[in-house]
Amino acid sequence: MLLHESLRNSKEDDEVRNIARVLTLTVLPRLDDVRKIGVLEFLHESCLIKKDNRIIDLAGVMLAKADLSPINLMGDDLSGALLAESKLDYAYLNEANLEGAILNSASLRYADLRKANLEGADLLGAKLYGANFSFTNLTGASVTDEQLKETKSLKGATMSGGSILP
Repeated sequence: MLLHESLRNSKEDDEVRNIARVLTLTVLPRLDDVRKIGVLEFLHESCLIKKDNRIIDLAGVMLAKADLSPINLMGDDLSGALLAESKLDYAYLNEANLEGAILNSASLRYADLRKANLEGADLLGAKLYGANFSFTNLTGASVTDEQLKETKSLKGATMSGGSILP
C-alpha cells in the first residue's frame, strides 16, 4: 500500500487510508506482544501515525493488556487508543497525542511523556512511578493526586482544571 497505492500521499478520505486502518485495527489485536510492537514500530518508522500528519488513525485500536515496553512512539497519534492494563514501562511517548486514550490500570513506570497530550485520557489506576510528565497536557484527564505524586516530574504540566504547574 505504501508503494503501490501511494498511501503516504493519499488524502484523508481516500479508500486506501480506510483499508489500511481497517487492516491495522483487525490485525493488531490478534498478534502476540512482540508482533504488536513490530507493527507499531513499522507504523512509527514509516511516519504513518505521526500526530502532525497521521495517515492511519489508531482510535479504537485494541492494545489492552499488551506488553509494549519499551516502545518508541514519540510524536505519534494514539488518540482514542485502548491501552487499558497494557505495559508501557520505559516507553517513549514524548510529544505523543494520547487524547481520549484509555490507559486505566496501565503501567507507565519511567515512561517519557514530556509534552504529550493526555487531554481527556483515562489514567485511573495507572502506575506512574518515575514517569516524566513535564509540560504534558492533562486537561480533563482522569488521574488522582496520589498517582501524580509518584511521577518523576510535572514541571510545566497543564492540570485537569487548566492550571499550569511551575
